[in-house]
Amino acid sequence: MRDFRTLATVFVAALAIGNFAACDDATEGNTNGGNGGKTDELTGPFACDDFIEDASGRGLPEGFLEGRKDPLAQLVLKPGEDCPTSYAEIMTKLRANDTESCSVDNAKAGISSYVVTETAQLLDMPTNYRVAVTRECDGREEWELFFSLFGVQPDSGLPGNVEVISFDAESKLFNFYVVEGGRWEWHGDSTDMIKPGNEATNRCAACHTAGGLVMKELDTPWVHWEGHLDIPGASELVDANDDLGTKRSGSRMERIVNDGNRAWNPIRMEFWRSQGDVENLIAPLFCHKQVNLDNGADFKDSDMRSVKADFLLDPELKSFGSISIETADYLQALVDTGHSVAGLEDADGEPFRDTVFAFPYPERAKIDTKYVDELEKAGIIDENFVHDVLMVDFTRPLFSEERCALVKFAPTDLEEITVASIKAGFIANLEEKGTDPEGDGLTAAEQMLLDNLSNDEDQDAHETAVDEYWDACAARDKTEFINDTVRVAILKRDLARELHVFEFAATMPQADEVVDISTRFNRFTCELETDDTPGPTTKPEPEPEPEPEPTDPPADPPSDPPSNP
Repeated sequence: MRDFRTLATVFVAALAIGNFAACDDATEGNTNGGNGGKTDELTGPFACDDFIEDASGRGLPEGFLEGRKDPLAQLVLKPGEDCPTSYAEIMTKLRANDTESCSVDNAKAGISSYVVTETAQLLDMPTNYRVAVTRECDGREEWELFFSLFGVQPDSGLPGNVEVISFDAESKLFNFYVVEGGRWEWHGDSTDMIKPGNEATNRCAACHTAGGLVMKELDTPWVHWEGHLDIPGASELVDANDDLGTKRSGSRMERIVNDGNRAWNPIRMEFWRSQGDVENLIAPLFCHKQVNLDNGADFKDSDMRSVKADFLLDPELKSFGSISIETADYLQALVDTGHSVAGLEDADGEPFRDTVFAFPYPERAKIDTKYVDELEKAGIIDENFVHDVLMVDFTRPLFSEERCALVKFAPTDLEEITVASIKAGFIANLEEKGTDPEGDGLTAAEQMLLDNLSNDEDQDAHETAVDEYWDACAARDKTEFINDTVRVAILKRDLARELHVFEFAATMPQADEVVDISTRFNRFTCELETDDTPGPTTKPEPEPEPEPEPTDPPADPPSDPPSNP
């Protein structure tokens, strides 16, 4: 059992959208470019040659900027004589150099802002914000140049520090930069983000573990973003700052993040395949690389009336459906478990029990589910393999240590990476462990994966197991079911808070109750179990129909009286 309560107080200045760029000593200037944004032919020395430091861990090569082809490098870091060292100076230089299809007479041209806050919507008043900003000029897609601003106050102007993601259309890699304290840092590109272990030392890799763009709330109604609910003070903030352009909604952010990751995911796949690294190639199927948030209600005043399928199951196994609950039972469960949104109280001094949209919960990130689709399209894995893996510990669609550990059985040194070779390699490695006379044999999860992979005709059985689990959940007493569901949600949130990307305590509610880390729904009964209190390991036999109670036979009817002679 672990106590995650202290994690809720962790605040780290890094948003899930955008990462790191920087320079120094700035004024605008463009003596070495400025041809309508077309700076491909620039040669050094460059404006920011002396102001970029390496934070990637691999060191800046000689002539680093010469090899940068992303729009930030081409339009800001290379041209001119002066190197901007703040967000405002960067935007000023872009207005001078990035003019293709963006009017020089309109300071807001091409700029879109996406405001996010965990507090203003609940308190119904301006508080503080983070803002993701894009600049869409010169035929670029909106996701090709991202800026992230933190600690934005309603009346204090915009901060100078900024994180930047800039997409190199030639290499199809995102580059991660930061301006902080008047200095630039380069934190690497997408391939640096996904290398195991980099998340511990690279500030960007700690959030962008899948190498792409991150929007935590990547599902309608985009809790904490504008969309189904306006953010108090957001319109006034954007209107007052030309460098924020035009205010946009969470729905548009969802689209452009998905579009950007769709461009990166095939490159992500080829990066690992080219190295013959099967384990990292298929790891996102077994274990989360990124996490998104979903929620149980779509509007501020909507009641929590059902539990969605993707809380209980991976969407690959069941993507639609919900189990109805009573709103009053849900609200009582929040009180019973001591729910609160950290640091926030209503007008009566009472803690908010929930975020602005009820029942937020972590789920597998879309960048990972779409990456698995890419693996299938490339013929690296197939649907049977996907289901064979996901059915291991399937009542925990996220944060299953048992399923995560299975990827270590991936084969190595394959001559050709195919569905058949990967499957055969897993089977061989599992069998080798299972028959090792000096070993401990296979764990239950390992045995299940071996059984699944060894049976090519088990897809109907998988579907039946999912249906039976779903039916068991739907058949439960509603009050008991939502009480258990809330406790599973507590555990999922606590585990998510261990991830650097969940850096703000008010993103999700916290609870006083501590839930055992091994807590999960039993696959046969849908009741909670832990390692110490396991439920049934086989499908319970149905209760026999009771025998009917014996009854006395009916009395013989009286005989007719004899007739008179």
